[in-house]
Amino acid sequence: MRISSGPAALIIGALLLTTAMVCAQTTPRPHVTSIERASHIVIPQCRGYPVTRGNPDLLLTGIRAHVEIQGRTATTTLQLDLSNHGSRPAEAVVLLPIPDGATVGGFDFKGGGSEPSAELLPKSKAKSMYRSIVSRLRDPALLEFAGYRMLKTSVFPVPAGGSQSVRITYDEILEGDGSRVDYVLPRSASLDYRVPWEITVDIHEDVATSAVYSPTHTLSKDAAGKQLVRVKTLDTTNPGAFHLSYLQDGDELAASLFAYPDPTVGGGYFLMMASVPDRARKTLPREVTLVIDRSGSMAGQKLEQAKQAARDVLADLGTDEVFNIVTYSNSVSMFSKQPVSVAEFRDNALAWIDTIRPSGGTNISDALLETLRQPHAGKRVPLVLFLTDGLPTLGKRSESEIQQIVHLGNRYDRRIYTFGVGDDVNSPLLDRVAEMTRGASSYVLPSDRIDTQVAKVIRRLRGPVMTRPSLVTLDKSGQPSTRLVTELLPHRLPDLYAGEQLVILGQYTDQGPITFQIHGHSGDERRAFGFNFSLDQASTRNGFVPRLWASRRIAFLSDAIRQSGAVASSLGPQKELVDEVLRLSTEFGVLTEYTAFLAQEGTDLAWTNVVANCTSNFATRAMQTRTGRGAVNQGWNSNFMKNQAQLNPRNGYLGQNLQVVEHSRLQQLKDRSFVHRNNQWLDTRLIQPGVDSTVHETVEFASPRYFEILDRLERDGRQGSMSLRGRTILILDGQNLLLKQGKLDGC
Repeated sequence: MRISSGPAALIIGALLLTTAMVCAQTTPRPHVTSIERASHIVIPQCRGYPVTRGNPDLLLTGIRAHVEIQGRTATTTLQLDLSNHGSRPAEAVVLLPIPDGATVGGFDFKGGGSEPSAELLPKSKAKSMYRSIVSRLRDPALLEFAGYRMLKTSVFPVPAGGSQSVRITYDEILEGDGSRVDYVLPRSASLDYRVPWEITVDIHEDVATSAVYSPTHTLSKDAAGKQLVRVKTLDTTNPGAFHLSYLQDGDELAASLFAYPDPTVGGGYFLMMASVPDRARKTLPREVTLVIDRSGSMAGQKLEQAKQAARDVLADLGTDEVFNIVTYSNSVSMFSKQPVSVAEFRDNALAWIDTIRPSGGTNISDALLETLRQPHAGKRVPLVLFLTDGLPTLGKRSESEIQQIVHLGNRYDRRIYTFGVGDDVNSPLLDRVAEMTRGASSYVLPSDRIDTQVAKVIRRLRGPVMTRPSLVTLDKSGQPSTRLVTELLPHRLPDLYAGEQLVILGQYTDQGPITFQIHGHSGDERRAFGFNFSLDQASTRNGFVPRLWASRRIAFLSDAIRQSGAVASSLGPQKELVDEVLRLSTEFGVLTEYTAFLAQEGTDLAWTNVVANCTSNFATRAMQTRTGRGAVNQGWNSNFMKNQAQLNPRNGYLGQNLQVVEHSRLQQLKDRSFVHRNNQWLDTRLIQPGVDSTVHETVEFASPRYFEILDRLERDGRQGSMSLRGRTILILDGQNLLLKQGKLDGC
């Protein structure tokens, strides 16, 4: 059953839906659970609320969301699984926030009990109900959805010790910008929310889909065809709304822009997404050199896995590609003096791999020197996969000397992809060698397999399309300008591969339209692609853009401090970088292992104390810890943040013992963040130096002024700032407001 669009049709459609449900029954008309009579109120994107204390526990055990997108129309089907852990039946009302303009297409109910009812509420009536429930339950969490319409359903009873499932389907017309299509599934950003959501999306398009990107969730592409792309989320318990965008373009490079306005940086922040589809018209062949550490410490399982990695690399190469294999210990051995054809020499190479034996020390400098000086098989992308499990013990051993070998000896512009095996490696050195050659570093942790990690990288490096890309901005007259954008990240663009996405973040300085050109090489041919973007769609609702930019910026600044440890033992001139890391961390709510103390209860947040703590962490951890687990975790964290394309709402990272660390005392909400301190939530911008932290106004929970502030925040999509439980101090229009959220009842 479908309900037509339009405000009047929505109300009529809701009545028709309810009427159809009732008339279709042959049994007497069911009792409809109202808000007043319900024992529980369930908001799937938020939580379940027992209306009065002592009611049985009614839990959301899981949610499955399936989205079908075709021609800018999305059909979303949600299945909600409810479980009653109490000894009495529960009468529940489900309130489902849905996007503006959506229409309900179906409603189904499984399990015992009478037929449920459903009512679609327009935004104004939904807002009134949100406020009524918040005032009654004295819990502000629901205010996060104050800008949405609402589907109200009765689900009763959920039997004692039993379960129910509710399936709801709604349709909507999707917005976008040019060839980009955007989809948003509302969900709570609360860190307390850990109900798993299994989200799958099927995209049906008549034209090629060149990129599918989510700034909020990591995606896995399950299947792809000319007219179908299927993806699913991998991080099922990540809080926050699910955002997905894709580009409707053909076989060439496609791009789109997300913009966030901020006059304090001139114009604002931008995220440019560019991609070449899997079916790129022309890809370049590769020259791959695998360099294997065969020192005594590699004996046993590690060397066997490294040899298997070599076999996997040979299997991945095409008949028009070339390869070489280099091994090193005290000295360097090479399968061939130069890269050779995989079609002619694969069998010989496989036999040679079987003869590799462990012995001796670790001569990293000579291995790099011999690898880089071998002749280049022209018109191919030169790649090096460099494995080591230890520190340099022979040849040149200092970080700066080895970096110089790479800098001065890389005449053929080979990309070096380093693999640190285990935790006895110099991770700053491996990171630097990779970064200075447009490569990337990876860490094979003790629980990982070498061949699996190498295979993952070589598969990613299939189908190079453009090498040495660069970004050029043009002014209104079409002339190149260096003043239109600043603080670009990454500073140097990586090579482009078919099916991969390039995410560029930066600041723009003007409000007018902007033209980007991506220049690069395809073999001997120099190519350029131009994209004209209007900034009219800039919105504070794109709050993920400045936070992703800040995360990358913090990573690059932190790594600059870390790399300075190769030649210095104290911070010295790096202190300015520490101040900038702290400023960004407090403005955007992004924590690292160096600034995690900001979210620890008891930390003195006076700026001088904060600077002292951060300086000490950088000196002892980033600069002085060069090897061991405490260095490997820093390398892993640095790589993660430098390439970050999805939000990290729990500020997770690897700790010094390679364990996952997360923080629940710092809450990111759209483009704002709050730290929990002294039994209240504090706007993190109030920590910064020179900021007046005096409370200018105290606002009582659920008062007229309270809801007036809600309306003001809702205009910018920031109503989530009022959804935190307990007292909250926030900055609004230059004033510091203390929101007294009231005593919490129920859950």
